[in-house]
Amino acid sequence: MSVRLFALTCGWVTGPAEAFLAGESGRLRVPVPAFLIDHPRGMVLFDSGLHPDAGRDPATRLGRAASFFDVELGDGDHVAARLAALGVDATRIRFLVTSHLHFDHTGGHASIPNAAIVVQRREWDAGHDADLAARNFFDAQNYDIGHDVVAVDGEHDLSCAGRARCGTPTCRPDGLRPAPSRFPPHVRG
Repeated sequence: MSVRLFALTCGWVTGPAEAFLAGESGRLRVPVPAFLIDHPRGMVLFDSGLHPDAGRDPATRLGRAASFFDVELGDGDHVAARLAALGVDATRIRFLVTSHLHFDHTGGHASIPNAAIVVQRREWDAGHDADLAARNFFDAQNYDIGHDVVAVDGEHDLSCAGRARCGTPTCRPDGLRPAPSRFPPHVRG
């Protein structure tokens, strides 16, 4: 069984350093990553980067966050373009694992139309609470757009998704473990 991992840079964001590193001052420029896992049982995308229009019209795509963050996103930098450059059809992505609901992690979700979104339940719930969504720059136009949603609590094994038994002793043949929820403390209450 061969598993391949591709790291994709889907633009850049510059914002207050303290938004990325506690206690820091100034501004910090960071890449916007997404990761493609090409697994024999199906492709998984971890986060989807910025919306394709975020570079051209940040005020519309980022809303209030546009006053804090500068976006660099060329025409070929969004996740669907990065996947196409690898020869990957975005419609073939099976799962879209979402670390959290910020615009730079969910903006490309619409470009991955057939994937089920996998997200921590507390994060998903926070994204549908008007006060928490406003305080944390969550925008449902990025993530609540008609995909099937698998809201999980803690660890979740994608390799056995949809099957009662996958036939392996550990049910984790690739050794991958999901990241814990970013909510809280990621969400500011």
